[in-house]
This record gives sequence, structure tokens and C-alpha cells, in this order.
Amino acid sequence: MLVDGSSASAAEVFTGALRDNERAVVMGEKTYGKASVQTLIPLVSAADAGPGPGLKITIAYYYTPEGHLIDGEGIEPDVALEPEEFPLVVGKLYAEGFFRIYAEGYHDRNGDAALETFEADPAAFDEFVAWVDERGLDFYPEGYAETLPDNGRQFYLAAVEKERELVMRMLTREILREMEGDAAAYKYWRQHDPWIARAVEELS
Repeated sequence: MLVDGSSASAAEVFTGALRDNERAVVMGEKTYGKASVQTLIPLVSAADAGPGPGLKITIAYYYTPEGHLIDGEGIEPDVALEPEEFPLVVGKLYAEGFFRIYAEGYHDRNGDAALETFEADPAAFDEFVAWVDERGLDFYPEGYAETLPDNGRQFYLAAVEKERELVMRMLTREILREMEGDAAAYKYWRQHDPWIARAVEELS
């Protein structure tokens, strides 16, 4: 069972039940710790029109079968895993839409052969980098780029080059998304997920 800091509520209850019954090895990060039930008590008469103030109170907590309180504590994994952290330059490219916009244009130009063409093109990475450079990547905080040689262009281009493999994976995913939709993109990304790879190793 793979969990992280965003695994909460029903996901935590299910995880705890599987582990306590020795049906799962829990891997990942400590879970969120949200396993309580609240109810809302109106503080105005039911005859009053429209929404009004109310009092939200906790009326129940969920426990694992062995009595472990989940709320506020979460579930510690049996095998702790570190989350995959994207390098800053890749995060910037993603946040500013470069991968998505490039993939859209690439698909428009190559149609159903887009993915095959992209994967077979030895110059695909360099063409993407040139395309990004032409449009300008807002990589540095406002005013900082002016303090660097060539406005820091060579620094961020070198940073992109260092992450060549990850950049190609991101582009492949976005081209797949354009061609076949979100499910295909997600399936491709899972094949390279280090947590899933570690889980498969654990089960082997």
C-alpha cells in the first residue's frame, strides 16, 4: 500500500485495516492524520431563511482494528520512502506551461505519428531547449537576472541540460496526453515512478 502525506480519512482507515490484518506492507510517507467525523449544529432557528452561523463539533474518531488512533497522528509506513523532488528548472518549465504548449504544437505538426517521431528524433531535446530559449524562461526572481552575465541565460540552459532525461520524460508524457488523453499519460508516468518500482521490488 503506497501512501503519502496527502493520504487522509478513508484512505488511512483502509490502510490501517489492511496492515493490522497483515494484508499489506505500507510504504511511502506518514499519512495526513485525518480520521474524525464532524457534525454541524445550526445556531439559528430553522425557520430563519438562508444560511446562518453554526457550530461544528467532532462526534467520532476512527481507529485501526488494533486500536491505533489515526486522527492527528497518521500512519507511519513500514518502509519509508523519500518523495521524488523535481529540480527547480523543471518545476519552472512545468509551472509556466512550456511542456504542455510544446507538446500541443508538436502534436499539431506531426499528428498520429507525433510520439513515434519524437522518440526517434535525436535532436528532439535540443529543439525543445532552443524553443524555450527563444521564448525566454522566467527562471530567476524579478531583478536578479540583471545581476548575472547574459541575464543568467547560460546558467539556466545548463540547468535544463543537466535534467535532459527528466525533461524528455515530461515531454513524452505531455505528447501522450495530447494523443491519447490523461489515462495514457498517467500510465506512462507510473512506469517510471520510483515508489512503484520500489513496491514491485518489495513484492518480488
